[in-house]
Amino acid sequence: MDSAPAPVLPGAAAPKPQRRGLPPEDRGPAPGEIICGDCGAGNAPTRKFCRRCGTDLADAPIVRRAPWWRRVFQPRQRRGTVAGTRPARKVRRSHRRLIVTAAVMLLLVAGGWLARAPLSRTYNSVLDRVEGTKIVNPTSLSASGSAPGHEAAMARDGKTNRYWAPAPRANPKGQWVEMRFASAYRLVYLRVFNGASSQLDEYLKEGHPGKLRLTIMRKGGKKSTKDIELNDKAGSQSVHLGFDDVVGVRLTIQTVVYPPKSGNLVAIGEVEFLARA
Repeated sequence: MDSAPAPVLPGAAAPKPQRRGLPPEDRGPAPGEIICGDCGAGNAPTRKFCRRCGTDLADAPIVRRAPWWRRVFQPRQRRGTVAGTRPARKVRRSHRRLIVTAAVMLLLVAGGWLARAPLSRTYNSVLDRVEGTKIVNPTSLSASGSAPGHEAAMARDGKTNRYWAPAPRANPKGQWVEMRFASAYRLVYLRVFNGASSQLDEYLKEGHPGKLRLTIMRKGGKKSTKDIELNDKAGSQSVHLGFDDVVGVRLTIQTVVYPPKSGNLVAIGEVEFLARA
């Protein structure tokens, strides 16, 4: 009969296989790639295992695309040159970033320059409403001509039943009345009491302007013009203007409305100038 096997002492453990060295990584992870948690290499989203070390990529994070401002100001990674080709001469990255930054700044400055006028008008319009207005009285009045008893001063005497009217024999179109002021101010509104009176029955007795051309005389000799349409009604009507540095205003008759059975005069009852308070 065979004898039982004799006990044997355990031998020395076999050495573990050495892990092969990983190939050198020539680039960092690109946006949209999966990052290997073991070696940090970037992998295409379709891969299941790392292209460099073979680690499972099931739970590996994805590289997110950097914001545009970081992409502009951060240096890009250089790509290796294909063997057998001569690298093309390129503009230095630092110069390119400088050019891009300068172009962006130039566009911002140009946009601000082009928008300065609308922004200024909006700003002044808000201030006009917030700060309110006050009436400014002219220091002198003149006219191209006046009907007897209806001199230029009656267009700003505080009474709406007294009015300025051109000479009855003159063609009313092109006739004007002008007011000058002691100091420059911002003209916000022009208030006109059109016709011979603010009372309807008296208003209908004479003709009145349908359109006026305003000539705004400004400090430094500058002039601006604006045509305004007047409603065919008794009483006041206001027009927003918003002119700075005003020292004088001329109102020139452009068209005339003659009510039925009215006389041959063309009347402007009262003119008020409202400045920023």
